[in-house]
Amino acid sequence: ITGDVTNICGTQKAILTATGCAGTVTWTHNSSTQNPIQVGAGTYTATCTNSCGTSISSNSIQIQSGTAPNAPTITADITNICGTQKATLTATGCAGTVTWTHNSSTQNSIQVGAGTYTATCTNSCGTSISSNSIQIQSGTAPNAPTITVDVTNICGTQKATLTATGCAGTVTWTHNGSTQNPIQVGAGTYTATCTNSCGTSISSNSIQIQSGTAPNAPTITGDVTNICGTQKAILTATGCAGTVTWTHNSSTQNPIQVGAG
Repeated sequence: ITGDVTNICGTQKAILTATGCAGTVTWTHNSSTQNPIQVGAGTYTATCTNSCGTSISSNSIQIQSGTAPNAPTITADITNICGTQKATLTATGCAGTVTWTHNSSTQNSIQVGAGTYTATCTNSCGTSISSNSIQIQSGTAPNAPTITVDVTNICGTQKATLTATGCAGTVTWTHNGSTQNPIQVGAGTYTATCTNSCGTSISSNSIQIQSGTAPNAPTITGDVTNICGTQKAILTATGCAGTVTWTHNSSTQNPIQVGAG
């Protein structure tokens, strides 16, 4: 006996045919004498009967029944790629043939660039629904951040606060490798870089923080030290790298005209 198919799906039937019988074929599963015969899933044999008796059973044929497969599950080794880098997609759970919907490839693991990907699974009973979706994103090394500071001149133990903006990644301060943002610093010259999965930027703009101390007392001189009537003396302060303040009236003029005092 032979069958036209050995795998059937749903309500499909296989056709079994017995040959080499010069008599009456009897199918052992249901005693039918039709030949050929349509059958569902099962294991089948037949015998042949003539006036002298009945043969032993024929060869056995097994007809298997199946259904359309479940959707495969797809995974990616990475979901962010840089430049010409490729991601590897793998489909699992397909007892059949995987087909990637973006390019009809039937490889089970494929290398891909940026895009959104799904797959299906096909067997003799049909094709599954689409798998889960995976998005592969492409990027580049980031631009340099911009750094700003709240003050550029500090005194004693005072600190300046540096802030880096415009970094879609991790800020690294080049003077000490810190990734804090913002960061408090003393006197010095500072830059920063920005790092993401695709690399590290060039250095940012540079900011210099200067440190100072309270000034020395100025030296004041007068053009005259004795005045008469409404005469005025002219006082001049020197040696002040800042703003002179006259203590008698808080004036910041320099030089200043004064009366007796």
